[in-house]
Amino acid sequence: GKGEDTLTVGAIGSLFMLSLVLAVLLLLLQISVVRPLRHLTRSIENVRRTGDLSLRIGMNRDDEIGLLAYNFDRLLAILADRTNVLEELATTDGLTRLSNRRTIMEYLTQQIDRSTTESDSISVLLLDVDHFKRINDTAGHAVGDRVLRQVADTLKRTMGKDERAGRYGGEEF
Repeated sequence: GKGEDTLTVGAIGSLFMLSLVLAVLLLLLQISVVRPLRHLTRSIENVRRTGDLSLRIGMNRDDEIGLLAYNFDRLLAILADRTNVLEELATTDGLTRLSNRRTIMEYLTQQIDRSTTESDSISVLLLDVDHFKRINDTAGHAVGDRVLRQVADTLKRTMGKDERAGRYGGEEF
């Protein structure tokens, strides 16, 4: 009778309390782990999808999830820096720091296309350093390199803001 009813009520009460505790724990797990991990995963997926290395997770937490987010943000910053270096190496002449041949030819093609569609004119100047081989042969390649850098510096100083210079090849600009 009465003792069994008390046990049943107690068991049901205990089961209710256990269910309540589990529900609270699941809610805490959802708030503290699952949601931040979803945010981290969505952010990483967004970087992968867009290729935008300037995106940051910016999650400020003092736990493993925060450490993951911080390290991912740091890796993105390192990758962005190295990508910029590679971009510069791929588009710039190492000696003169002007656009390299491929880059200046792509720019020229774009400008020709633009001038055609906008009925605008463009000017192109091809510069060749006279007797450059003689400079290299008589004074040496180090002096020849200095001459090329000086020509490049002169071009940089005298160009307008909408003008571009590049090294076409050898001593041609």
